[in-house]
Amino acid sequence: MAFSSLHDPIDVARAYRALEAAWDEIAACIPAGEREREHARLACLIAYQAPLALDEKDLIRRALTQFRQNEGVAPA
Repeated sequence: MAFSSLHDPIDVARAYRALEAAWDEIAACIPAGEREREHARLACLIAYQAPLALDEKDLIRRALTQFRQNEGVAPA
């Protein structure tokens, strides 16, 4: 699970809320066959950005910025 690196229950809850909000913003733009993979990628980006974010809105902004910068990049 992407959020296993987060140890504070408040951070975990914030990450889940951010994931839901960010996904709601971009899900319609993701082809159906790629949604599961892209959802997991977004979750990883949120987990990575969580310690750096000032609040939930900042976390969403940071994760979506990173997500959009890496669109179309095939995983190694």
